[in-house]
Parts: sequence; structure tokens; C-alpha cells
Amino acid sequence: MGVFVLSKNIKDLKHIVFFIFTVSIAIWQISSFFYHSAVSNDIAYWWARYILFFGISFIHIHPYYFSVLMLNLKNQRKFVILGYIIGAIFCIIQISTGYVFSGQKRVYWGHAGVLGPLGVYYLIFFYTYAAALLLNFYLGYRRAVTDAERLKLKYLFVGLLVATTGSIDFVAMSKYEVYQFGYLFVDALAVIMAYTIVRHRLLDIETVAHKTLLWITTSISIVVPIFILVLLLREWVERLTNIQRTIFHTVIFFILLALYNKLKPSVDHFFGRRRYNAEDVFIKFIKEIALIKSVEELADKIINTLSDVFYTNNIKIILFDEDCKSCLLVKGISDGIDKNKNYLPDPILLEWLRRCGDVVEAEQIVIDPKYSDIKETALRYFNSLEAKICIPIVFYDRLLGCITLGRKRNLRALTISDLNLLSMFRMEAAVALSNSISYTTLQTYRNELEEKVRERTEELTRTYLELKKEHEKTKEIARLKSLFIANISHELRTPLSTIIGFTELLQGKDFGPLTEKQEKYVDSVLNRSKHLLQLINNILDFSKIEAGKMPVAANDFFITDLLNEAVENILPIAAKKEIKITTEYENNM
Repeated sequence: MGVFVLSKNIKDLKHIVFFIFTVSIAIWQISSFFYHSAVSNDIAYWWARYILFFGISFIHIHPYYFSVLMLNLKNQRKFVILGYIIGAIFCIIQISTGYVFSGQKRVYWGHAGVLGPLGVYYLIFFYTYAAALLLNFYLGYRRAVTDAERLKLKYLFVGLLVATTGSIDFVAMSKYEVYQFGYLFVDALAVIMAYTIVRHRLLDIETVAHKTLLWITTSISIVVPIFILVLLLREWVERLTNIQRTIFHTVIFFILLALYNKLKPSVDHFFGRRRYNAEDVFIKFIKEIALIKSVEELADKIINTLSDVFYTNNIKIILFDEDCKSCLLVKGISDGIDKNKNYLPDPILLEWLRRCGDVVEAEQIVIDPKYSDIKETALRYFNSLEAKICIPIVFYDRLLGCITLGRKRNLRALTISDLNLLSMFRMEAAVALSNSISYTTLQTYRNELEEKVRERTEELTRTYLELKKEHEKTKEIARLKSLFIANISHELRTPLSTIIGFTELLQGKDFGPLTEKQEKYVDSVLNRSKHLLQLINNILDFSKIEAGKMPVAANDFFITDLLNEAVENILPIAAKKEIKITTEYENNM
């Protein structure tokens, strides 16, 4: 990995330090292998004293220096120089005297070193710089401005923290026999560093060769631990019988095969090397989008599917309104969308995309003469989105929007099968998006209609309550009127009945004879009193009619009787004013 990083920019100090760091790790791991598998103590001691310690003398200084360079911590460069000086001193002491690691002991996995008189001081030196290294990346993570920079530092911090945990190998140099499996933590660091380089462009490394070699390195790192385990168990295996040895190797083979089959697809997918079955992907996509009605959910599904199949983090789906005057929706991966940016293409490009209706490649626009009329406008739009592919979404001659794809993470070019798959995606996406947009529009209309119905219902409810309140008032007024009329009628009928009674006594001459004129007036008073009583009864009858408690019947009557009664009522008043009233009417009226 260090060679690949260095070859990217051999003049950059960060790349050089990273390369030296990987060389130190390689020296440590290779010498550790020969050290543990040495057949004698003398050979093991030689590997430990002259080679192994040379690898670990600066293994913590290199990444510390890398953190200083990466985070531009100029005030810590003096500590870098101090670290290299102290490391060189320990290295010289160990090679010349062996006072850091003074010997070795035999353990069940091979050999293990023994701390010398200066061993404790070396451990203090090692862990001090390891802590400073982790602190630098942690503080850098806290101060990072962009999410991309923060992710890089987070992965570097986690990877180096895991690698530092590998220093548990130092425990085996004490009286405790703890198996030295620190190499596994360093392998984990290699995987994390590879992930950061590929996914987050650590050190701006992004070439096909590098990613291919990183994929090979990571794939090998999966199976290397098993080979190391087999080598460590070599002496034990040699003591087995032929049948037992055959069984052992068969078991190891099947374990390796199972591990390879289990992990290789994940590694291939991670590095963008997995092959897909176009038909399976297409059928699965159709089944899944058939259940999606929301435009946003459908857009997310399209983006995620294209990202998984074509290994690109730069995917955008842009939907236009019916007149292509504005964008209805702009979706992309993570934070790739700028809310202040105008994603609507030029009107000329919009019309061209509508008429084109097929997958458009930026490279084809550059080299194909048939795109000459639209070349500058199209390339300007492609470059603004960092797009390599544009897929117009056209349904029944209406341009619904477009999907743009950037460069693949594995940097491979699109094949004919890729373009065919994109064409199939385009047609199905156009149908699904058209249905989804129509559904969303209907949902909007339905919501608006429901809102209007709710408002009208509330208005009718308020009107009903007001009318009900007025009706209650009217009923109360009618009740009070009926009560008032009943009371008044009672108060009027009582004295009127008395008047009628005494008048009838006068008419019957119970108090003595009357003159003709007196009889006439008594008859008039009696008639008027009875008429008044009839009027009072009629008032009560009208109240009953309003209350619906009395039926009304129409009867024939003589109008002459009604006229005579009316004249008799006004005769006394007319006599006082010396007015003479006469009546004339035809017979049988």
C-alpha cells in the first residue's frame, strides 16, 4: 500500500512519511514471523536484536509525523525531531548492547522477547508518542470544518487506535505468556486505511491501478492470518500422523474456502468490483418500485439502486414541473445537493433532452459531430453537476426530469451492457415517476378539497348553531306570548263575564221594567260584551293555531250580519257626534 501511495506523488512529504510507516510495519511483521518460527534461541535473538527492533523503533514516530503534516501542526515539528532522535538512540543501544530487549524466552507459539534494563523507558517513549498521535487526530476531528474532512480523520483515528491496541504484544515480554496477535490489529489498520483511501480520497489517491491493488491487498489480508496460524502450528502438525495431517489440511482448506466465499463478495462490493446480473437487477427494481407511491421515496429508491449497481456517489435526480419552468424535486446522495443552486437546464437543452429521450454520455457529446449544436450548453450543464451520464426521463413526449451519474468509484468506464441497463431503467423510471407525480397531484387536490369541505362544514356548523340558538329564542318568545295572552284573556274574561251577567239580568227585567230606549242600549251592551268575549276567545284560538293545537275549519256566513254588527259598534260614537249612519245592501247577501 505504501508503494502505491508514494507513486501517486513522490514529492509530497505526507506520501513519503506514509510510505516509510508502511515499510516499518512490513519490517516488523516479516521479522516477527522469522523470529517466532526460528529453530534456535540464537537465531531468534538475532532477528529480534538487529531486524525486529529496527522496525518498531520508529513505528510510532512515523504516524505522529504524518499527523503533524496532515493537520499542519507546525508547532509540533520539534517534537517530531525529538522523537526521531530518541528512537535512533534506543535503536543504537539495542543493536550495540541489547539493553532494551535483553533476551528471549521459549513459549508455546515460538519465541518472545524479554525486557532489558531500558525496556520500561522505551515503553514510556512508545506510549507517549502514540497518545500524542491519537490526540492530534482527535483534536483535528473536532476542528474539522467539512464533513468529508471529518470522516477522513475519524477513520484514521479509529484505525490507529486499533493498531495501537496491537501493542498488547509487549505483555508477552513480562512473566505472562499472552499470545502475540498484534499483527491482526495492524491488518485491521490496513483495511481501514484502504477504506479511507478508496471511499474518502485520503491523500487524494484515486486511480484504477491503485484501487485494483488495494482490492488485492485487502483480499489477501483476509486469508493471511490463516496462513500465519498454519505456520505457527507447523511443529505441532509435523508430530501428527499422515491421516491426521491430511484431515488437518482438509479442514484448513474448507475453512479458507468458506471464508473466501463469505468475505470476497463484500470486498468486491466495497471496491466496486462486484458483477451484477442485469436481468435480476431490472426485475427486482420493477417489483420494488411498483409498491412505491411517494415521489420522494421513489427518487430515493432509484438513486440507491443506481448507486449499488454502478458504484457512484454522485447521483442526482431532478424533476421539473409541467411547463419545465422550475424544479419540483432535486435529490442526491447524502449532502450532495446545494439548496441555493439552480439545477434547471437551459431551455434549449431542455427541449433537446425531450427530443433525445435516451441515455447521453459526456464523452459522446465531445467526440460525436451530431451533438455539435448542443455541445457547449450540454457540457456546461454536465460539468456543473460533475456528471458523466445524463438520463432524460420522458413520458408521452413530456420531459419529467433527468438523472445524472458521476464517475464510478472504481473508475471503470461504462460498458454496453451498462448503457442498456440504464436505458431499461430510464423507461421504467419514467412510467413509475409519471404515476407517482400523478398520484401526488391527486393527493394534493384531494387534500385541498378535504380542506375546503372541512371549512364549509365548519361554516355550516356555525350557521346551524346560530339558527338553533335563534330558534330556541323564537320558541321562548312564542311560549311567553302564549302565556301572556292566556293571562290577559283570563283577566279580561272575568270582569266581562260579570258585565254580561248583570246585563242579562237587566235585559230580563229582574230589576224592574225598562223603557224602549233602555232596552235598546242594554241589548247593545250585551251584544258588544258577547262580541268582545268572542274576540278574546278568538285570540286564544289564534294562539292554539300557531301552536298547532287547534284545527281551522272554513264555514259559510251571511255578510249582512257582519255588517250590522259593525254598524252597531260605531252607532254610539256616531250619535255623540250627531252623525247618522244608514245601511243599504241587497237581499240574500
